Amino acid sequence: MDFYPAKNNDRLNRQPFHPELIGRVMVNPRYPVKELGRVQPWWCVRCRAFHTFPRVRCDSGAFQDVGKARLFPWQALDMQLRFEEQLRWHLGDHSFHFETIFIYDDPAGVDEAVVDGVKIKVRGDEESAAPAVVATLEAARYYASQRKHIQARIGWVGQGINAAQYMDCLMAQRSFFRQGDIIGLGGFCIWGRMPSRMRETAERTIARVVNWGRLRGIREYHMLGVMYAPAVQWAARLARARRVRFSTDGSGPEQAACVGGRGYLEGRQVDLGWRPEHKYKEYHPCELALRNIQSYHDWARSL
Repeated sequence: MDFYPAKNNDRLNRQPFHPELIGRVMVNPRYPVKELGRVQPWWCVRCRAFHTFPRVRCDSGAFQDVGKARLFPWQALDMQLRFEEQLRWHLGDHSFHFETIFIYDDPAGVDEAVVDGVKIKVRGDEESAAPAVVATLEAARYYASQRKHIQARIGWVGQGINAAQYMDCLMAQRSFFRQGDIIGLGGFCIWGRMPSRMRETAERTIARVVNWGRLRGIREYHMLGVMYAPAVQWAARLARARRVRFSTDGSGPEQAACVGGRGYLEGRQVDLGWRPEHKYKEYHPCELALRNIQSYHDWARSL
């Protein structure tokens, strides 16, 4: 299981913040960072060359746009490609490219909603999720039409409230799939907040997606924003059984350190005994965040 920590800042509490030094990172065009550290050389199959920049996946910013006016798909992709070019310029490395670009899906009505102007996590129903599926498919069609302008692999994203609706969303995208593409599993970041309600639906849906995707040559699946340990452990077991790769991303380790001075052990937050008055005296949030990220990365890789 590969973990892509979120990188939304170049500095954290005034210290340089480089979660990408574990070798991979998730960035977002809504938070256009400029600094990427160098890592151990790795072989890029697409380029047939070694690179020392990290493996970088680019989210679409769709989550941040819930409750706001959605972009047109061409605006979303243009924002991602301009972000890629900016990072290439700051790195001074013309070979830099995103490993994966995720399409501009729509989580509104699936596991996100806006109530009285405030975005909240809440599970929707088939009716509330239907517009999200339509918007996600609209984005998928546009990204497919622009493939020649995209150096990265494309991450096609599923949305839906149940296995049937989710599969309908992905099956409508099947003609866009190409070798090396991945499937992004959207709509499950709420899993950890309502585990008893979500477990059966999530496991049934993801298992169906993997069984179907394998027949179409998809060998890699990414759970968008899922860091809930039992879910990640289950996905790792599924990946071994189906001989595919799974990955996930999130900002949990950073938030745990910055908000509560908490650590991570075996994929779960732990109380380290720090209190607000200890901040900057007994621990620095940035240093703790980086330790948490390394801990979660090591745990995920061990699964």
